[in-house]
Amino acid sequence: MILSLILRRLVVALPLGLAAIVSAPALANDSVYGGCSGTMSGLDGRATCVPKKTNQIALVDEKLTLTQTLQGWEVVALYTLTHTGKTALSVPVGFPVSDPYEPGDEEESETRDTKPPLPDYRVLVDGKKLDFTIFFPANQGDAKAKKAAEDYGYDAVYLVDVPFEPGQTRVLEHRYTHSASMNSIGLHWVNYILRTGGHWKGGTIGRIVANVVMNVPIAPGCHGMSLPGWKWLPESRTMQFEATNWKPTKDLQATWVDANHRAGPETESWAEAADSTFAQLLEGGDALAKAKSPKLLALYEAILGFYRATPGAKPSESIVEGEFCEAGLEYAKPGAADPRLRLDEIEGDVGKLLVMLDAELARRKVAHPALPPR
Repeated sequence: MILSLILRRLVVALPLGLAAIVSAPALANDSVYGGCSGTMSGLDGRATCVPKKTNQIALVDEKLTLTQTLQGWEVVALYTLTHTGKTALSVPVGFPVSDPYEPGDEEESETRDTKPPLPDYRVLVDGKKLDFTIFFPANQGDAKAKKAAEDYGYDAVYLVDVPFEPGQTRVLEHRYTHSASMNSIGLHWVNYILRTGGHWKGGTIGRIVANVVMNVPIAPGCHGMSLPGWKWLPESRTMQFEATNWKPTKDLQATWVDANHRAGPETESWAEAADSTFAQLLEGGDALAKAKSPKLLALYEAILGFYRATPGAKPSESIVEGEFCEAGLEYAKPGAADPRLRLDEIEGDVGKLLVMLDAELARRKVAHPALPPR
């Protein structure tokens, strides 16, 4: 009974509609902007500030790294730009940001044209920090500016003027942090608008490497990315997209599930489910000693295997039907298990149960996978 209960919880998911959601900003590729000269001045500073194409500045290389932390995300975006024209010019470069305020922010209407969307944002050119201005289409833009923001999905634009000499190559760097993006059942996600990068010369990015780095052990089958051909790098818990001469017609969306928070049909977390099993085994006194070895081995492998997930091509049908995983993503291809998993990453009584089962199986000299290191 205990075994079947745990095994059922391995494949049943909680619909997302029942989960509390914490949102975070989505960021975007740099783009040349037009109609943005001068300092914006709130409702009186209306301007046609929109992304514009250029046939002189090429985006030859983009390195994007989004690293999950306990507080949220650390983002480093490096853009290598080359001026292919024959005359010097200064380019107004914009970095769009979506959802800069928490939902229900009472000060939003009063401070939308002055409140920084990313308080610790820094922009550097060739390693030198530059000043910037912030443009808010809703309050400062005309109809065209508002439509561009709606089409690409941003609410504010960080603007900086970058001077170029003929043939000059410059590295534009953005650094910032922003809040976490997850819900109460352990679904994490991050978005990054890439389509705005299609405004540089030729409409392509010479080379792009985008890394999304997770800090949690992930559940099998539920991690994926919107970009085709991405790779799962288990040794660094990284989803990586790499391409050359790439036309950015799609935005980056990545999602995964924290293995420690996988929910069951009664919204029980893994810790709660294991705690119940652990308690029943202890209450039974010699229940563990009387249990048959094949059942103990199956229970041990089922739980440990969930944390040592080898990525599957797609999540199970039960997960998809429950909307537990994000739809429309390219899910991880088969690959190696997570080599970084440690016993202290497994929640409370789940770890205790595994340790107990490991000891009992060893006492019975039953071959079984080793526990993760402490």
